Amino acid sequence: MTAGSAVPRPLWTWGMLDDAQAPLDRPLSPTFTNRFDAEAWVGERWRELVRDGVRAVRLCHQGAPVAPVMPLRSRLAADDDAGQTTGS
Repeated sequence: MTAGSAVPRPLWTWGMLDDAQAPLDRPLSPTFTNRFDAEAWVGERWRELVRDGVRAVRLCHQGAPVAPVMPLRSRLAADDDAGQTTGS
């Protein structure tokens, strides 16, 4: 390695998908240097992503998928159901 050359870092991103699991061009995923930060980001932002039209996400490392598609709509429905109470 020569002086001044950058050390390559792992690049983790999220692929945003529609109902048919086709890639969306917006919103864009930030790039993360580790998987933990990438997963924490989607965990914090999934509701916002659903509002922006994202229906599923796929984690990618260096551009290649590394995890199965994760649907977001079912998470939103489950979250809504958990917040509702039934009367007696």
